[in-house]
Amino acid sequence: MHGSDVAAKFTTFKKGMFGIIKSNEFKRSSGEYVRDFGDGYCVLRLQGHKYNSDIKKSITINVGGGSEFLWRSVPIGFNTFEKRYGVVPFGRRIGWSTNEDKWYIIQHGTNIDELIEDFRERMAKEILPFAEKFSTLRGVLNDLLSDHPSVPSRMLIDRYVEAIRKELSENSG
Repeated sequence: MHGSDVAAKFTTFKKGMFGIIKSNEFKRSSGEYVRDFGDGYCVLRLQGHKYNSDIKKSITINVGGGSEFLWRSVPIGFNTFEKRYGVVPFGRRIGWSTNEDKWYIIQHGTNIDELIEDFRERMAKEILPFAEKFSTLRGVLNDLLSDHPSVPSRMLIDRYVEAIRKELSENSG
């Protein structure tokens, strides 16, 4: 009995999430949702928990971003920029703003409306501000120079910062 209840709630939650994602200008591309800014882009990837079962399902959202300019300027082992957004050098999982690893857990008794509202708030407070960084090179640069950059590699940060500063100075004159 609880298994079918959990499956129905999980479906309802995903539909609610997808509605919020689409209403914020993310388009489905393969198994992910993408907001494309021309040169820059933001990608949402849903990840189910490896221990999901009929009585408990968990899902989280990984948020990533990148820039075609950076792929051309600072190659990191990939020969071409894939417009399929296959690799994103900048990445976070929802919950980073509150230092948590956020998973939505659906089981018997879960209030789906509360989970959908939580996701709506995280879209506004975490995902959209993160996505907006990729609308300009200046936004990407600000992320790289912040106390908590979205790129874990110091070497990549330094290379990206150098390339962006050079591009911005060449195009400002």
